[in-house]
Amino acid sequence: MQVPSKNDRVKYPWIKEIIIGNKKFNSADAILKAIGKASHKHGDPSLGYANPRMASPVYVSVVKIQNDFRSIRKIVYLRFNHNRSR
Repeated sequence: MQVPSKNDRVKYPWIKEIIIGNKKFNSADAILKAIGKASHKHGDPSLGYANPRMASPVYVSVVKIQNDFRSIRKIVYLRFNHNRSR
């Protein structure tokens, strides 16, 4: 499978980048609070919007590595071909 370029129009989203966070947290609740604060502080329409409804291209998961919790951020490329038939 060939990875689409940024100029391609595709019929599906694809993961552009995966980033494992360097900062360690001692609980899942602590990292979720940090994610919530960051998303509120750095609000930007390109990161999702409520009206009109647009999904964020950034997805964050929490993973436990040994005794610490870290974030895994996935940047999804969402450039669709809007002329496709349904």
